Amino acid sequence: MRILSTYLSLACPCDEPLKRRTLAEEAPSTWKATRPLPRQPRSLSTASLFERLEPDIAPTSKDLAQFSNPASPQAKAFAWLKQDSIANRVKAPLSTILERYALAVVNYTARSDVANFLTADSVCTWDNVYCNAGKTTVTKFYGLKVKKGYPKLPWELVFMPNLKILQHKNQGWGVPIPPRLAELKKLRSLDLSQNWLDGKIPSVLGTLPQLKFLSLNENYLSGTIPTTLGNLNNLLELDLTSNYLSGSILVESLGKLNKLVTLDLGANQFTGGIPVELGSLIHLEVLRLYSIDFGGTIPDLSPLKNLRVLVLSDNNLSGTLPDNLGTFHNLEYLGLAYNDLTGTIPEAIGGSVRSRPLRIELQWNELAGDVSSYCEAYAPVKTSQLYVVIDCESVDCSCPKTPGVTEGGCLCFYG
Repeated sequence: MRILSTYLSLACPCDEPLKRRTLAEEAPSTWKATRPLPRQPRSLSTASLFERLEPDIAPTSKDLAQFSNPASPQAKAFAWLKQDSIANRVKAPLSTILERYALAVVNYTARSDVANFLTADSVCTWDNVYCNAGKTTVTKFYGLKVKKGYPKLPWELVFMPNLKILQHKNQGWGVPIPPRLAELKKLRSLDLSQNWLDGKIPSVLGTLPQLKFLSLNENYLSGTIPTTLGNLNNLLELDLTSNYLSGSILVESLGKLNKLVTLDLGANQFTGGIPVELGSLIHLEVLRLYSIDFGGTIPDLSPLKNLRVLVLSDNNLSGTLPDNLGTFHNLEYLGLAYNDLTGTIPEAIGGSVRSRPLRIELQWNELAGDVSSYCEAYAPVKTSQLYVVIDCESVDCSCPKTPGVTEGGCLCFYG
């Protein structure tokens, strides 16, 4: 047991010992001394509360030292906690106290000014906090907006072990992702996008067995994609767009994500070309690999029959357009602009008669041919719309307005 006197004297001075009064002193004058009193919730002293929480909230000497600094979020959170009526009940479950403490740390770290937060009520009534049906534990937390600076996301979030959804999107958090978030084994959705996070993606995030959605886009993350992410067998969506990730796209790991529906890896610094092995992710509906400067040619992705969105723009791709691009009959958006593609535009890309809109962007390439067949493919379908963004200087774009088609045709781009 650590010696607490130094820290408690600075951060959490003990309350005066509770004096046990006699029954006569407690009772109104009209009561008889033998009449039983109503039972009231007993409170813990400051020392007792800290002793109860110390193994969890201060597992290391560095963590313990935070409580000697009254300005630290941890010291402020404990100062609030020792005044909190729910946390100070003798029979209050430890899990309840730790949840309240964790949310208090987030609040003071973010310097939040949310009014309905850190109240005397159950955390289930606080803003951005949602609980299970029985209102006994937190299952969803949508974070708090940071008011100043770019603080580190508190590791104390692990004190909400029943979290299924953790979202801190566009809230101003900075520095590395706390590896201890991997202790939240019930997480199904983790969204830390649009912050100021840097450093590497913690490999331990690959140990979250129930994770279905992982979004870390628009941060400052670097290094390679951890191979451990291939262990996320239930993952449906992975978004790592707009970071500084490098190395190759690890097909030996990502290729094992056979339930994946959305894969967003655009605007990074990967090398090695577009892996043909991505064709094994047969449930993919959205594949965005833009602005990576891969080079090379477009691989055979024809096994991806469910694709609705395919974006390979701005990648320095060369060669011709594969005919098998016409096999994506569910396609709604095809982005191949800003490459070095040559040859003619295959009629197959226009596809057969479709029942949904299609936008094709081919500008800033070296393509030739015409797209009149695309208009014919859409003519029988009254509700469909076709847009082809093309360099009309080199491609015949005389795509007239077809009777029965709401709108559509070529959007000429003159580069």
